[in-house]
Amino acid sequence: MSSPSTPERDRRLAQKPRYAWRDATDAGDIAGELMKSEVMRQARRFAKVRECLRSVLGPRQSAKVKPATLAAGVLTLEAEDTILLSELRNVHHTALLGAFAAAGTGVSRVVVRLQRQK
Repeated sequence: MSSPSTPERDRRLAQKPRYAWRDATDAGDIAGELMKSEVMRQARRFAKVRECLRSVLGPRQSAKVKPATLAAGVLTLEAEDTILLSELRNVHHTALLGAFAAAGTGVSRVVVRLQRQK
């Protein structure tokens, strides 16, 4: 009878090299799975969000705005400075919502906050 599984035993067995044959996976299958994944879906949505930001704000201002999160239709944008933060909230808010709706991003609400300094 084999010994019961313990964390020490599992670590010791995991450190042993494996010399057995491992089946190859077709790269096309891996790429197909990746393209269908939630991560790629979110990356495509963020690409649409970036395009909308560029179209509404222009290249200089959009470079200072970073999309942080997109969940349940709420997009959180981070602005580099307080002047841009105020502009996004007061001047560009309606235009951004219209651009996001037209692009089909699924954004129904925009929250703007100041970007943390590192």
